[in-house]
Amino acid sequence: MKTRIIFSAMLFLTCSTIFAQDTTNTRFKEYYLSFSNFSPLSTRLTYKWQVINRTFFKLGLIDLSYSARTSHTSQTNGSDPFPVSTKYYSVGFQLGVEFRHGLNKQFTFFHGPGLSASYYHNENKTMDPSQTGPNTIFSESYGAGLIYAIGFLLQVRPHFLFSAELNPSVNYTMGISSSSLNTAKSKFDHTNVNVSSNFVVLSVGYRL
Repeated sequence: MKTRIIFSAMLFLTCSTIFAQDTTNTRFKEYYLSFSNFSPLSTRLTYKWQVINRTFFKLGLIDLSYSARTSHTSQTNGSDPFPVSTKYYSVGFQLGVEFRHGLNKQFTFFHGPGLSASYYHNENKTMDPSQTGPNTIFSESYGAGLIYAIGFLLQVRPHFLFSAELNPSVNYTMGISSSSLNTAKSKFDHTNVNVSSNFVVLSVGYRL
């Protein structure tokens, strides 16, 4: 019984200490449109809300991308070129925590961990007349990641924000690829660490 009382007291003091640090009466809510890649264009939609002073939770749709194009191959043997079409799309989800440290009235440094999950679909279709029919190479994959965001936030106007962040991450991807001319399917999976320009996120935001 005494142990429970001591544990309850410690838990109460810990929670009191955390929330005692919160001296902000206003709880900010922020909405962001972000760009993480431009070839193909990949966008994000993120909602952030303040839970205590200098701490935000965030939820978002990530890897929102779609591209489709058709080109013609160049033949060196004199035969007519044939069309090749590609289609790609992806969608994902992310949640995380963000800790902020004000540098001055306009600039804020932020960082924090997050989790992500994404789906990727890719098709490549060739209409080579030398083959018995069109060949479509198809692949779909699922990815999960552990991310740690590091960036800077600029308050341009009282309600308008701009941010740039780096998202180093550890990712695990698994998927299946196949061909319409081959009934066999191949499975793949891999783990990688990413710190590249594709994981730099530029965002414009609106604060309520």
